[in-house]
Amino acid sequence: MFKNRFILALVGFLVVAASIYADWGAASWSWFQRSGSVIVLLGALMTYRSILRLDVKGVGGADPTFIKARVADIDNSGGTQKVTVKIDEDTQRLFSQADLDKLAGYVGAIFMIFGTIIWGYGDLAGKILQ
Repeated sequence: MFKNRFILALVGFLVVAASIYADWGAASWSWFQRSGSVIVLLGALMTYRSILRLDVKGVGGADPTFIKARVADIDNSGGTQKVTVKIDEDTQRLFSQADLDKLAGYVGAIFMIFGTIIWGYGDLAGKILQ
């Protein structure tokens, strides 16, 4: 669950929606302001997805610098020799998960920025909307 950015984002939006509902009509939106801390926490979880997936090996992100592959074809017909390699399923999964880690990190950073703004100034929303 903590690795799935869609579920984390959904939880974040539900928390914000519930806090807006709870504070609607109030002068100070304290629940909305508190929801900012939850958004920051969810953003941090998304940003550190590779650590949640790989434990200590995931620090700094999953880095597929070493891959397993086999030579599938060699083309000697031109001036340069071309080699076609076939990547195994585990390596393809590694690349896919590394891409998901990067995307989750990007979304997590956005969550942390907006969560910090909500956390810091969310109580003023009631005053602005009056």
